[in-house]
Amino acid sequence: MRYVVYEFAQNILSKGVFDWNDVFGTVIGFLISVIILLGVWRVIPIADKED
Repeated sequence: MRYVVYEFAQNILSKGVFDWNDVFGTVIGFLISVIILLGVWRVIPIADKED
């Protein structure tokens, strides 16, 4: 999330270039990570602890 905020902040900072491709790449990378995480959780379920 910070990376996306930094991308938008580059418009007011003296250095850096705003690039929509970086924003899209960050969002797509996040979604791929979530999909992989959910897939792993389905394959290796977390056992519920019974007290």
